[in-house]
Amino acid sequence: MSPQRNPALDAVRGVAISCVVLAHCFPDSFPRGGLVGVDLFFVLSGFLIGGNLMDRKGQPGYFADFYRRRAFRILPLYLLLLVVTPLALSQPLWHYLTFTQNFWWAWSGNDLTGWDAPTWSLAVEEQFYAVAPFLVALVPLARLPPVLIGLAALAPLCRAIAMLVAWIVRFWRPRPGVVLAAVLVTGVGFVCTVGNAATRSSIQLWGAGYTMEAAFFASMLLALVMQGWRGNPVLGWLGVRAYGLYLTHTLMMVWTGNNIIGVGASLVVSAIAWRYLEEPLIRFGKKPFDLFARPAGLAS
Repeated sequence: MSPQRNPALDAVRGVAISCVVLAHCFPDSFPRGGLVGVDLFFVLSGFLIGGNLMDRKGQPGYFADFYRRRAFRILPLYLLLLVVTPLALSQPLWHYLTFTQNFWWAWSGNDLTGWDAPTWSLAVEEQFYAVAPFLVALVPLARLPPVLIGLAALAPLCRAIAMLVAWIVRFWRPRPGVVLAAVLVTGVGFVCTVGNAATRSSIQLWGAGYTMEAAFFASMLLALVMQGWRGNPVLGWLGVRAYGLYLTHTLMMVWTGNNIIGVGASLVVSAIAWRYLEEPLIRFGKKPFDLFARPAGLAS
């Protein structure tokens, strides 16, 4: 495992992927586990990406480095899956290549029942990447908190709350009592809104529920980071391989015709993908390089 990885955040990622997989394996027992897991992924992404952008703000190659790293992290396994999948896609290929499949699903009103349904959140992730670097680059760091609070209030699924946590960790470091109070208040709000929502499409859920859910997850994340939690080895293992597991578990479940066997196959595939595809390309993507640099021997 790379020394740069944070075992606590890997464990949080492991919790998120476990929620998603359990919801797809046992939909009657975990009817909202999928959305809870995806929202936890969103919060974690906002925290990590937002923090990375704040740390690199103003540095040379700010945009190029960010998009190169994201491309090497996201695209190889995603594109490979689109090419080699033995099952038909739910939409035209160009929707997936442009990361607009979430718009098509929303406008068509079709249920997310195909094996490729999990890619809707990947499209949202890419759309977040299109906005977040410019937001951090254009807004002074001292003015980011009110901007992020406003965005969080306007957009229930926005990662602004988690980006605010990344700012707090770097520039404020509140007292433990303040963090505990935030966890308790947002936790009560989460239970009252998400826990009591009648359906997944209810106004209560979309109006305040997802915002409270994101606030609760962000508060929990802040508490874990500030308390120095070291994670859990099983959840950490799952978290490291969560991307491959997320992309392939529904494919394997449909292809094998058995949820348990499909998840087992997906665990094997995701482990192999991480070892031989994802990890090497992530390391390569982190290496600085200049497409226009001349070899040292040719330098004048």
